[in-house]
Amino acid sequence: MGDPKNAKIVLDIWKAYQDNKLEDTKTLWADSVTLQFANGFTFHGNPDSVLAGGKADRNNYTSLTDSVDAWISTKSTDRNEEWVCIWGREYSTSKKGKKDTTNLQEIWRLKEGKVNFMAQFTAHHR
Repeated sequence: MGDPKNAKIVLDIWKAYQDNKLEDTKTLWADSVTLQFANGFTFHGNPDSVLAGGKADRNNYTSLTDSVDAWISTKSTDRNEEWVCIWGREYSTSKKGKKDTTNLQEIWRLKEGKVNFMAQFTAHHR
């Protein structure tokens, strides 16, 4: 098992994204961050770039609600890495009025209490 504080960090980031307050998470990001999104886009940058990109993405929605199903903090003993796995559902309404429900699975790696990597996997309800 990993440190439960790491799960709290990831849950705080999810909540901040939902509430359109991602700027409140600046201290939770490492100096260098890689994010791999389900649509194939990979981002690499610093916390300011993470926040700018996240805020731009969040601004595509008039409404967004996350429902967390489960999470777990883990430790990779062979690599000495801290990870958080999280599963949930996101209900969104785009600025054009399109409603969507997305199942999310994400893995987050943290070092010294800061996020330095995330990979996302999704499935959409039709």
